[in-house]
Amino acid sequence: MHSGSLTSCASAGRHENEHSKRRKSREGQDMISNLPDFIIAHILSFLPTKFAVCTSVLSWRWIYMWTFVTKLSFNDKELPFSYPRESEKTRFMNFVYRVLLHLNSASIKEFSLEISQNLDSYHINQWISAVSNKSVKKISIWSLYGCNLSSYPLLKCQSLEKLVLKTMDRFIIKVSTLVRLSSLTVLNLIGVTFTCYGSNEPKELTLNLPVLRKFKILRCTWLNVKSVTVEAPLLEVVSLSYNESLADIKFCVLHLKKFYYCGKTSAETVVLDAEIDSTNIELLNLKEENVEETFICQLLRINAKCLKLYLETDWENFVGLQHYLDDIPAFGMLRYLEVNSVPAEVLLGLLLKSPCLETLVFQMTDFDKELSDSAIVPDCFLSTLKEVEFENISGYKWELNFAKFVMENACVLEKISFSFSDKLQGLELEKVKEKLVLIETSCNIVFIEYV
Repeated sequence: MHSGSLTSCASAGRHENEHSKRRKSREGQDMISNLPDFIIAHILSFLPTKFAVCTSVLSWRWIYMWTFVTKLSFNDKELPFSYPRESEKTRFMNFVYRVLLHLNSASIKEFSLEISQNLDSYHINQWISAVSNKSVKKISIWSLYGCNLSSYPLLKCQSLEKLVLKTMDRFIIKVSTLVRLSSLTVLNLIGVTFTCYGSNEPKELTLNLPVLRKFKILRCTWLNVKSVTVEAPLLEVVSLSYNESLADIKFCVLHLKKFYYCGKTSAETVVLDAEIDSTNIELLNLKEENVEETFICQLLRINAKCLKLYLETDWENFVGLQHYLDDIPAFGMLRYLEVNSVPAEVLLGLLLKSPCLETLVFQMTDFDKELSDSAIVPDCFLSTLKEVEFENISGYKWELNFAKFVMENACVLEKISFSFSDKLQGLELEKVKEKLVLIETSCNIVFIEYV
């Protein structure tokens, strides 16, 4: 064998042996501890704060590492259960205070608090104040019990970008007549009662939120407030639910992507001074309520490109709705209309107000009065309506008559589809299909059957 070959083999063996030694030396080595402090703190920020604090027992290197986290997450259910109950509550409060006291981070990105016990409002306000002093960007509080929240630490924090307050009971917040949060982009409130300082005379409250994008308030109440004006030119999404106060709510925005209202009818007024892409209105559990036709029509004045309307009620309460519809301006922007549980007279009234409608999707409940052959044909039937979807057809005579009215009068209709109720099966289903096919039309008929 050549000496050069022996030399090469020896060299290769030596390199392999050195590589093996280096690999073995790395086995069991704490690689994370060698990372820079700010990276370790960033990693710990993704853990619930309880676990981040527990890393202090790993080594001397880790004792104070958790104090530089930028996200705080507290949940009173995460601490070990103990008796008596009060000691558990005290232990949780002491833990939160201890973390906030030793925190070395110059700023806080997120502060999350989940509380299932009835804590004194003083402590919650102290914690909010502590993180507000560190330019917190996101505050999220969920509580099973209500409390009085101080508005000062929340509203002084101009770094705040997202505020979420949710409770199964009631948060009460006293504010001045002008509230301004210059950095807030998301406001999500559930179960919050706002009241204004000063005399008992109703006040005009202004929320100045120049960069707000999402506004959601459910089960919220305005006490001692006559009107609420939301100044949010960049607002994109608004979600509202019924509240028992009578405050008028006005949104000053440029363009909304979505507006959603869910709940009972109300005597309050909702005003949207904006161009809107999509509106979703659900008025529920109205069967024993005095239905406010004026309120419904006020919501319908919102001129959107897409309207989804669901009304759950006994229709004898809506005897005046058609009259109010006559006073609503035409829906000049409406291209998509979806309605559920409305009588044919109301549906026809909506269609007459929608000259540019392209798609109609609907499901209606039983009603006695059928459309007559002399019913006025909406303008959209003559020029724009291209697709119609009948949902949950049961084979009633009034359903077939309305289908015939659409198929015979929609001049530019391209597609009409029917989905059927589960109660309609077998021979009865085939008979209904046959009746629909025999209606004279030039559009494509589609039957949708769900398995």
